[in-house]
Amino acid sequence: MPLLPQLVQYLITHCELNNINVICTNANAHHTRTVQSTMCNCFKSIGLLPVFSCLIFLIGLILCYGLAFLNHHLTVVLPTISATGSMPPESCYFTFFLASAGFLLTLVCFIYHSYVVAVHQDGMANFIGLLSGVGSGIGLVLVASFQFKYVPILHYVGMGLACTGQLIFGWCVVAVSYQLAPKVHGFCIVYFRVVVASISTLLWTLFVISLCLVQLQHDPAYPKVLFSVSEWALMLSELVFVCSTSYDFLQIRSLELDLGITGPHYIEVPGQNGIHR
Repeated sequence: MPLLPQLVQYLITHCELNNINVICTNANAHHTRTVQSTMCNCFKSIGLLPVFSCLIFLIGLILCYGLAFLNHHLTVVLPTISATGSMPPESCYFTFFLASAGFLLTLVCFIYHSYVVAVHQDGMANFIGLLSGVGSGIGLVLVASFQFKYVPILHYVGMGLACTGQLIFGWCVVAVSYQLAPKVHGFCIVYFRVVVASISTLLWTLFVISLCLVQLQHDPAYPKVLFSVSEWALMLSELVFVCSTSYDFLQIRSLELDLGITGPHYIEVPGQNGIHR
């Protein structure tokens, strides 16, 4: 049975990811460039990937809320998002759906970054958007993996990364969209994103203020209500913004993975009759 370990070792030492070809089409401009990236996608049409990512997130929250309500694990009608997944069995679904959504949202950020490079050029706003989007996805995985009831520090760290990272990603997309208009797309999508990003910024401010009030007051009844409302509203506004990237993704025809094989294209496997290549 030495074939499998040697095959794995061969792939590790001789295979490298060269690039991914992003091929885009647009009615106003024709751009076809090869860009270097570090992500892999098997979809030929990925226009609905942002919408699918947001649906995974929403389905998970609705399912967790329903299970928590049926199992009498909720003390209020409008709990925080974290409270819907703090007790089993809903905590299991909470972890699965939010971690999956975090991975998909990270993938969306990678693809959007590659898309911008393909149709325009890389820039500071695009790069910062990539970093903040990846940080947001990692934060969402932390929120899903560490319930605030048992590991509050990591949970709050993940919540800060997810909310703040997605907000920064949104404004970076706004800046990039302004640079792309009107050559790649019209100004209508830019105005829409400015409105959604502004609403998200206002809700993020209320979210942070209410969180501080909850931590400072001994009987934080009203701040908790404000915290829950702002958290749910902020989540919905940021999901709407992520869905808006489908407008750009629909221009992508395909993403092609390019694997380069270096060295001799054979491996030596010892056998009974000698060495086989």
